Amino acid sequence: GEFHLEDAEKENASSYILASAHLRAGNKEKALDLLEKAYRERLGGMVNIYGNTLIFAPLENEPRFKELLRKMNFPN
Repeated sequence: GEFHLEDAEKENASSYILASAHLRAGNKEKALDLLEKAYRERLGGMVNIYGNTLIFAPLENEPRFKELLRKMNFPN
């Protein structure tokens, strides 16, 4: 079905999913906050952020995003 941010927050969806939703809405800072939180929580979905360029392309040049990839040992 259709994705609604409110539903995701209600159902306490993973930070990773919420981050991609915020990114689609144009909220880069909020998306980065959530990705950093997901990293700290060691969420499984985090392995998908590398190579998932369609979703995370808007963050490619963000220093916080690059740092996150570095911490996760991804090439950048």
